[in-house]
Amino acid sequence: MSYTIQGTPKISYIPKPLHFGQTGKPDQGNIQHTPQNGVWITTERSPAKVGGLGEVSKTIPEAFAQFMPKKDLRIIVPYLGKHRDDDESKKAALAQGKTDVSEQDIFQPTGAQLNFETDDGRQARLEVLQKFEDATGFKEHNQSRKDGEKVGNWVYALRNDDYFMGKNEYGVEAEKGLSDYTYSPEAGEFDKVMLFNKGAKELVPLLDGNSTDPRAARLSRFNNLHKAQAFPDKKGVKAPANQDFRKNIDFVITHDWLTGAVSNELPDLPYTRKHFVVHNMFDKEQAPHVALRTGLLTPPRLFNQERTFSALNAGIEPSDSIWVNNNFKKTVLESTLPNGAPFINTLRQKSEAGRTHNLHHGLSLDYTASGPQAPACLEESYTAPPNSGKKGWLSQAQSNQQKLTQNLNTLNEKAKNLKAANKTQELKLLNKSITKAKADLNKVTIQIKAAQAGHAAGLAKGDDTPYQFQKLAVNEGQTLPTPAQMQTFKAANKAALQKKLGLKQDPDATIIAWAARLDPRQKNVYLFMKSVEEILENDPEGKVQFVVVGDTSDPQIIEWINGINKKYNTDKGENRVYIPNVFANQDEVKQINAGADFTALPSLYEPYGLTQLEAMKMGSLPIVHGVDGLRSTVSDPEMNEKLKALTPPDEWEAVWEKDQNGILMEPVDIDECKAYIDDRQDFEALQALKSKLDQSKEPLPKDDPTTLADWKKKQDEALKALMGKMEGLASTFKHKLESFQLQSTELNQALQKLTADGTLTPKRETELNLKIQWLKQQTMENSPLSRRAQQAQAAYQEVLKNPDTLETEYERIKKLVEPDENTNVKAAAKLTHAIHRGIDLLKDKEKNSQIRIDAIDYVNTEHDWKNILQKYYQPALENDSLDTEIRTSRSKELKELLEIQAALKPPGPENKSYAQTRPGASAKPSGFSETMRYYWNTFWNMNQKFWAAIGRLVSLRKD
Repeated sequence: MSYTIQGTPKISYIPKPLHFGQTGKPDQGNIQHTPQNGVWITTERSPAKVGGLGEVSKTIPEAFAQFMPKKDLRIIVPYLGKHRDDDESKKAALAQGKTDVSEQDIFQPTGAQLNFETDDGRQARLEVLQKFEDATGFKEHNQSRKDGEKVGNWVYALRNDDYFMGKNEYGVEAEKGLSDYTYSPEAGEFDKVMLFNKGAKELVPLLDGNSTDPRAARLSRFNNLHKAQAFPDKKGVKAPANQDFRKNIDFVITHDWLTGAVSNELPDLPYTRKHFVVHNMFDKEQAPHVALRTGLLTPPRLFNQERTFSALNAGIEPSDSIWVNNNFKKTVLESTLPNGAPFINTLRQKSEAGRTHNLHHGLSLDYTASGPQAPACLEESYTAPPNSGKKGWLSQAQSNQQKLTQNLNTLNEKAKNLKAANKTQELKLLNKSITKAKADLNKVTIQIKAAQAGHAAGLAKGDDTPYQFQKLAVNEGQTLPTPAQMQTFKAANKAALQKKLGLKQDPDATIIAWAARLDPRQKNVYLFMKSVEEILENDPEGKVQFVVVGDTSDPQIIEWINGINKKYNTDKGENRVYIPNVFANQDEVKQINAGADFTALPSLYEPYGLTQLEAMKMGSLPIVHGVDGLRSTVSDPEMNEKLKALTPPDEWEAVWEKDQNGILMEPVDIDECKAYIDDRQDFEALQALKSKLDQSKEPLPKDDPTTLADWKKKQDEALKALMGKMEGLASTFKHKLESFQLQSTELNQALQKLTADGTLTPKRETELNLKIQWLKQQTMENSPLSRRAQQAQAAYQEVLKNPDTLETEYERIKKLVEPDENTNVKAAAKLTHAIHRGIDLLKDKEKNSQIRIDAIDYVNTEHDWKNILQKYYQPALENDSLDTEIRTSRSKELKELLEIQAALKPPGPENKSYAQTRPGASAKPSGFSETMRYYWNTFWNMNQKFWAAIGRLVSLRKD
């Protein structure tokens, strides 16, 4: 069936989806809720995802579609490489006549375009694509809906391949898309994200069913018939003239630094609420000259008191409500992040004004180990049974390996031709593609080698049966497995996992899994690495095995991975570790959780966390640090009492009254660990740059074709990089001091205000005074931080005056950041202790099976999407209060700034590097002072003209 979209020609690719609830039938089994139109804006959404944001941006809107169908939620995403690959795959399936896909599953062009021009004259055009996407996590509901409506959401994708296909500074296309280069200012990531923000801001009004813009007629827009009787609402908000409230947009949801600017730029309308979700405390700060040069935001919005554009603050400040896990909010508000002052203070103001809402997550329904919703990957064989006609995992991986090998050979042939033609620049870009192709091939080769070794080990023991993952078998009518069923499930999948990954086939071995980024700062991978070393060293019988799926580009962590693999692995399928430096896909993670005994997540902070929930659903017990969302979800009787004693229970949200569902490690000193991580990363980076400089000074080999000029250039670049790092460290210490001083001043002001208002509780007064006292101690003249700042600055200045002192001053700065390894040793000991507690737990099979069953029961009941939506999301969305104070302030500020903007011509590009003002940035923030000088001169000229005009008026009056 086809249908007409707003008067445009019939489009055959979308069957008519009766907009949720339009049949007028009662919503059977759904939450009773207010009809609303909403927009969800995100830079990543499965399958184009990097982390948890991409996952929840899929599951939450799907849960809305199923359980709250009167809330018509539309999603806006950038069209990334994964979307393109997914579309191409489905087109190929259609061409082959496959019936499990249709044209409606593919993004289609609408003909609507959004055109932008940056201040330095660059053109940026966004093509708007759309499709109606089934709620894949609720497939069984699609089959059982009695009213015949489709369950899913409209998704709009903004396409610009030059920006959004994830090309980095080398011209190489990223595997995952836009956010691969979030941390690379030189890759122009700020431009990419802000272009998407600008496009989303322009697209949102077009989705309003009342829009008269010609481009809007080409889109599927809001027309929620359920809203016809719902307005005017209880606040008496009237629809604008000639508009219908059922077509208006009631709320817009944005996330983190990546889309916060959309909230900042959207008009403050009385009938549209702005909601901002905090998933992480990472901020993106840019100097005004960088933000202005992109031209992708309205310039007046870019300035704040700190004289930089804080992308996270831009989302928090204008929003009517902030969604953040209560525990994580407490962590953020107590944070001493040196670059966190702007958004921390704004979040505190929102919290004190009662504008924050507790955030919880659930899982897609295919995250279950039993029943018809259990994923197909739990039926996957490594080697297909003889004469089955099926392709096992191993043969599929070998086929993939062959394709990757052919691709690499093609690239190498192109490189050979470019080299012969002396096309240096093209060759440089192609070499980066070759590096990526080699990495892709290496990943699959590692997996194949491990599987072949595991299979060979089985054959050597006379076991030629194909190993296969198994679903959790339960009898009809059972909601939970019995301990015996759980033991059978775990034993079968442990054997399958060991064979697939080439681990020693030992049913009594304990498998500890890690399924997260190998990230030192948040995930605390340094602590995990130390614990792995200790446990393996003290386990001569090889009864503990580690499966680590996550990737990193950190050379020091890669060196550790190579060393640990070499020490504890063989080619005979008797391995003790599987650490391929590969980020596993969701199917592989499910298999790992089904086979592993425990999943470690010792994060220093965790905004909420899905890893621990995913592990529980597959019968793997989480071993976690009791912070933030991890404390909100994991109960461990042995540690609950200790945590209660450390922090009063009324201050934290926890599940201490629940049955045990995991293992909590003892709390580590988070501030100490953060300092250790900072120092270690700086120390290793400094050493690496010095080593690179030393290597560049080595004499050229006689057979090296490098010219003397190129050799000298290499030396200069290495020296510049080392000097930049030394300067960055000096500025980092100084920045921390300034930040602590600023926070101390602001907390004093807050204390005075609360005292004057009479709203200060004794407990809050004590907290503030302790924090102020600590900040003052850190900034005293003789404090360790102050001494480090002075010495680092002196060392850097000395090298500038006398380059011959580089060796001496390098050693001086290196000592300032040399990490205290004892800090990591102490923290790692706590994780090691928690892991040994888990190993001891395995000795009682009945008890540990019951805990796994309780973990599944906990997720099924406490993280059921219907309950979560009703308890957390519905109250937040249907709270119709507006932050009138901030809206009034912003309206006045914007009017003043627009007047200034009208009189100013923005400065042109000052340099081509995307330099940041974040702490430790190597690029000099010289552009900022040049920009401010420009504005100062302009304002001065305007001031002179203004008084000159006043003088003329006075003269005319006298005459």
